[in-house]
Amino acid sequence: MRRWTRSVLGAVVGLLAANLAHAGDVDDLDIFLPTTLEDAFTGEPKEAAAQAGLRFDRRRGHDDLQIFPQFQISPSAGLLLNFSSPYVVGSGERANQGEVSAGALYNFNRETRELPAFALAVDAGTPIGPGDRGTQLQLTGVATRTLDPSAHRRLHLNASWSTRFAPAADERHNRYRFLAGYSQLLDRHTALILDFVREQQERRERDSNVIEIGFRHRLGERVTSGFGAGIGIGKDSPRARVLFSLEVEL
Repeated sequence: MRRWTRSVLGAVVGLLAANLAHAGDVDDLDIFLPTTLEDAFTGEPKEAAAQAGLRFDRRRGHDDLQIFPQFQISPSAGLLLNFSSPYVVGSGERANQGEVSAGALYNFNRETRELPAFALAVDAGTPIGPGDRGTQLQLTGVATRTLDPSAHRRLHLNASWSTRFAPAADERHNRYRFLAGYSQLLDRHTALILDFVREQQERRERDSNVIEIGFRHRLGERVTSGFGAGIGIGKDSPRARVLFSLEVEL
């Protein structure tokens, strides 16, 4: 009887732990899901997800809406593969242009008391639609530091460098993007994200600076939604930004 009771209690505790761990997935951070910030974690092996993000930028003289469908899969521990096809509509120069891209993010280490978690992402994209843009390659370094494991309070740094082969005459050959951010769980089903984005723009405008706030909320066992907003700082930055995302675990 005692053995049976211990077995039942052990199963209940294990189930609760699994549910809590699964609930923690709501604070996984991927670009445009819903903000620009990424974390250094890759999820559990053999997990896959279909994702979609929307980013609307209100600019001086024109508006842009970027549609970001993506498929992610983690074939092994520490490795995350992604396939996406972002597309832009609106009234700006990038309207009706998109890319087909593939990439990978590799996590180098488990986070310790001394070291944050580090990851490196590589993405390559080929343009589709009108325009004379070339193929782009992007490298991103990611660092994540947990401040409070119980609430998943974390600091994040992202640094990206991208190069476009055979760029147009008014297009930058090399660009950078830098992000600093913070995230935490508000409850078991909702996460808060705050970040600052500074990046060189594709054309010859001055660097863009945007402060973003976002929320990820688990709607069901396998469905997570995201909402966000941003405000630009500087003449050539977006005046305002609105973000939405939806993720379905497969």
